[in-house]
Amino acid sequence: MKKLIIALMLVFVLGACQENEVVEVPKIEFDGELTGQLFTYGEFLHLDMVPSQVDYHNASLVIGERELPFVEGVNGFTLSDVLKEGFFLPSLEVGEYDFYIKTSNGESEQKYSLKDEFNFTFYPIKREGYKKIQLTENKLVVTAIDALPEDVYDIVIDPGHGGMDSGAVGKFDGEVYTEEVEVLEVSLRLEKLLQDAGYKVKLTRYVDEYPGNVRDMFGEGGRIQMLHEANPKLVYSLHLNSHPQDRHGFEIYCTSRGGVIPSFIVEELSKISQSSNSLYHKASDGVYSRFLSESDIKSWQESLAEREESKRYEMFEVLLTSKRKVDYYAVVRELGALATDAYEDGRRPDRAENKYRESVYGVEAVLVEMAFIDDREDFFRFKENYDGFAKALRDSFINYVNTDY
Repeated sequence: MKKLIIALMLVFVLGACQENEVVEVPKIEFDGELTGQLFTYGEFLHLDMVPSQVDYHNASLVIGERELPFVEGVNGFTLSDVLKEGFFLPSLEVGEYDFYIKTSNGESEQKYSLKDEFNFTFYPIKREGYKKIQLTENKLVVTAIDALPEDVYDIVIDPGHGGMDSGAVGKFDGEVYTEEVEVLEVSLRLEKLLQDAGYKVKLTRYVDEYPGNVRDMFGEGGRIQMLHEANPKLVYSLHLNSHPQDRHGFEIYCTSRGGVIPSFIVEELSKISQSSNSLYHKASDGVYSRFLSESDIKSWQESLAEREESKRYEMFEVLLTSKRKVDYYAVVRELGALATDAYEDGRRPDRAENKYRESVYGVEAVLVEMAFIDDREDFFRFKENYDGFAKALRDSFINYVNTDY
């Protein structure tokens, strides 16, 4: 009996030791190191690989248990040339995830680390709560946090124009209506609706004044820099349209590389208004993508040549040699940074450098033309329903946040 008791005690002690034993996960033995360019657009992560001896036709990015195959894009191998087809970062739960490149030659597999030079820290939009995602030593580490850092926002609302820049003008029955005033009305309502829903929101202006640097939106204190410094994932730049011909309806301008938010905005605005009847730059119903044409570039060259002949072609080589379409609107192109081939590098005499031009954190920005201010029916459909437009824009944001990718 005594021997039985001792044996049972030994079993108990050994079992307790095994239960508390820390099992070390074997460290990955890499076959080498590769160099790539990591960047985000909105909440989607991308990785473009630098050409090397590795065959990327049979390679994938491994994130935890997920494998994302590389495809051949216009500038080499990438996860996708379509920005909304990247890896959706909010899909990561709290925890640690291996982050490396895997290749296969049909007989064996190789694992490669990524050159650790990204210093990558990302804050997804609030869902159940806030999360912080960091890339360090070939691991994505996801932690729950109570609140965003002071200088990071979920979304920024940009009421177009302001102050000395009135924007488009409509005149009806002796009254003059300006874009700068009208878009601010909706923007203030939208900010409150989103804040009431629990999101961290900022406006670029709260009164009828031009935000920041009036002379240059790219320079110190300018509108583009202001938007970058808020570190949002999305920017809604709100505007009203005008045209000498018979035009009406809303138009959502986005990058030619394919953003995710336009379809959500179109769905909601269609419930209270109608999409534009314009066919110029139209990508799909209500969605437009304008890019710099050869005539745009030529007119800029001629304008600058009058000031300084040596600058005539030099600063446009990125546009003339780009393998992709270059987005026309600065708020779309320059906020996207690396993702949208931002190019304002300070060589143009009338514009300062966008110091965030090569940022790996690309903001998905859309220019929302809510109505035509010079079309009576279209304009008053908008003006008499500020709240409806604000709620539609709020719902588009919330619907996006509640969608899984």
